[in-house]
Amino acid sequence: MKRFLLLLTLVFAGVTAVLLLSLQYPGEVVVTAGEWRIAAAWGVAALSLAGALLALWLLSRLLASVWHLPGRLFAGHQSYYKRRASRRFAGALLAYIAGDYAAAYKPLWEVANTPGAAAQRAACLLAARCALRSGDDDGARKALALAAQWRPAGRAEAALEAELAARAAAPGNAPPDGEDSAKDQQRQADSDDGEKSQ
Repeated sequence: MKRFLLLLTLVFAGVTAVLLLSLQYPGEVVVTAGEWRIAAAWGVAALSLAGALLALWLLSRLLASVWHLPGRLFAGHQSYYKRRASRRFAGALLAYIAGDYAAAYKPLWEVANTPGAAAQRAACLLAARCALRSGDDDGARKALALAAQWRPAGRAEAALEAELAARAAAPGNAPPDGEDSAKDQQRQADSDDGEKSQ
């Protein structure tokens, strides 16, 4: 605002000085082009030239603003999503600390899929940890696959992959012995029925 007022004051002072000088030293500027002839007092001509230059400068600034408008809108859009991702990450981190892993997983997954988010890698790893804690091995694999875009993999990724592998190899994840034998017996019976029908 101060700069604008200073510029306005300088313009007013310049116009006043030119008008006073043109009254004290009268003269005329004549511009001819073919049959066209334009004559004006030199003060008016000087002010017209200055006004035309100022109008060109303002027009160039306006065109530059319009040219950069899509970039500014896109930057504002990206900034909004980054701020939202930061808020979601903070909320998910509080849910993780409270032990509510299922509630923390979804916002962490959304932050992990927000391009340019500051905590994107951390969100991937925390989402994998939440999925493991809530028993969702597929969710943990998805989060680790997303975290694989950052190379080299760190100790956190290695620890989560080792935990996932240990869970897959745990006896509780293997089908019970009776289940396999029951399936084999059912398959045998189906094949026997097929042979009898032929």
